Amino acid sequence: MTINVTDVNEAPVLTVDTTPVSVDENTTPVSPIADVDGTDPDTTAPNNTLTYSIVSVDGNTSGSIYNLFTINSNGEISLASALNYEAD
Repeated sequence: MTINVTDVNEAPVLTVDTTPVSVDENTTPVSPIADVDGTDPDTTAPNNTLTYSIVSVDGNTSGSIYNLFTINSNGEISLASALNYEAD
């Protein structure tokens, strides 16, 4: 008799702070303004690798709102460029 055991890719768990964020107009673009924390129950690659991106509910990743923010590999969200209240 042979028993095969295969790895199952369990879904990661994300912790998102839903507290509203206020950003001053002079905030430096690389400064984190919010973050997303993710953990994955998988312990081996490639199933334990987390990748973050900013998308809308319908999966859209382009448009003016998406150009304002970036998210890095640690889940830190920052401004993509300087803000200008008068122009934006």
